[in-house]
Amino acid sequence: MISLAYRMEWIDKNPFIKFQSTLEPREREFLSAEDLHAIEHKNLKLDRLDRVRDLFVFSCYSEISYGDLVLLKPENLTFGINKKLWIVTRRMKNGNSEKVPLLKKAVTIIEKYKNDVDCWDYLKNCVSRKYRGLQTPIFF
Repeated sequence: MISLAYRMEWIDKNPFIKFQSTLEPREREFLSAEDLHAIEHKNLKLDRLDRVRDLFVFSCYSEISYGDLVLLKPENLTFGINKKLWIVTRRMKNGNSEKVPLLKKAVTIIEKYKNDVDCWDYLKNCVSRKYRGLQTPIFF
């Protein structure tokens, strides 16, 4: 907006012309096996939270990012030459082709929700870290 205002001569000079932003790299911790196990086996009282948890766990076992996970459709599931289930899709971030073999736990979650077309809509309702009581910060 400031650049537009300057070009339109609404302001005499750009007040941010000397501003330099800096990006501080952050180290993210990996989710420990114990924390993942705690998430998988936590007894949740609401069905929607159970679904969100399952989708988070699915993401952990498939390495599919949140942005790509919400775009998945049944047609992205295919059987590979090894006769096991794979996800074949394109990354939302860069458009690159992605082929991911699914681990047994990810397949179990797919089986659980295979007839539930609305389950992906629950992904946006995340459980807070404080509620889960985990040691490791979760990024999803």
